[in-house]
Amino acid sequence: IASGQQPLGAVFIAADMNIMIAQVTSLRDRLILFGASTGLLIFVLSIFIARYITRPVNKLTQGVQEMTAGNYGAQVNIDSKDEFAALAFAFNEMSNKIAAEDQIRRQFVANASHELKSPLASMKALVEASLNGSLAEEEAKEVLGDINQEVDRLNKLVGDLLLLSRIENNKQEIRIQEVSVGELMYQLTHKLEPLARQKAISLKLVSDKELYWAMDGEMIFRAVFNLLDNAIKYSLPNTKIELGYESKGQKLSLWVEDQGIGINESDLKRIFERFYRQDKARSRETGGAGIGLAIVSEIVTLHGGQVTVKSEVGVGSKFNILLP
Repeated sequence: IASGQQPLGAVFIAADMNIMIAQVTSLRDRLILFGASTGLLIFVLSIFIARYITRPVNKLTQGVQEMTAGNYGAQVNIDSKDEFAALAFAFNEMSNKIAAEDQIRRQFVANASHELKSPLASMKALVEASLNGSLAEEEAKEVLGDINQEVDRLNKLVGDLLLLSRIENNKQEIRIQEVSVGELMYQLTHKLEPLARQKAISLKLVSDKELYWAMDGEMIFRAVFNLLDNAIKYSLPNTKIELGYESKGQKLSLWVEDQGIGINESDLKRIFERFYRQDKARSRETGGAGIGLAIVSEIVTLHGGQVTVKSEVGVGSKFNILLP
């Protein structure tokens, strides 16, 4: 204690340290308890959060495992609106497409086996009849002619299947070059006119102007040939088939229009599927295997174009190919 510059005395204050040590110890114990409780709480919450986050991943993993096991079309249900839900939606779309493709593949194998078996069975029956030795010369010639027809049918079917396979596996190369559209259409008319004449069907080429277009002439010839061949097969006698071409801006339009039996509206969406036939009995009578229109669609797609159809039962059909 000072008075001015002169110290007069001092005050000494003493306290019991045991009380302070007890308070520090109590505070330390509380901090330890709080830290342990907080750590336990965080641990429990982290487990729940981890399960919440990994649940969608586990569902996706399970879906992938199901597809790996062959369960195509497996679906993943995630009730959220985050990135996992978007991923699940994409997975479900992929799964549905794979299931559809697998169904098409199975159907394709079944149909191909059936179509290949039919001519083989016919040829076997004809050969067995010939081996019996009970056929006269004229009958033997007729049998050989039937066998020849079946061989031609089988050869055409195998050729169509190989072409479809090459196109679908991107192994079919297209040779783009300037092609005279008028000459191509004239050759088609000239080649199929005898077949049309047998049914008293009139073929009419609408446009005869000179027009050149960049495309694979052989492939497009095959596509239009299939359309015209179908038109003749499914047209009634004494009717007319019109085919033509014209340029529409940056696109080439090729069409075949007949006055045939027409196509049911329910069948229009499926006629370009492999082995699909509207009337199976009638298609077999005409020698159709349900591959022609599938080849048309694949060829046009290969050129970056599109093929459309308008049809009315009992009136006729019009197929239109648009090429860029």
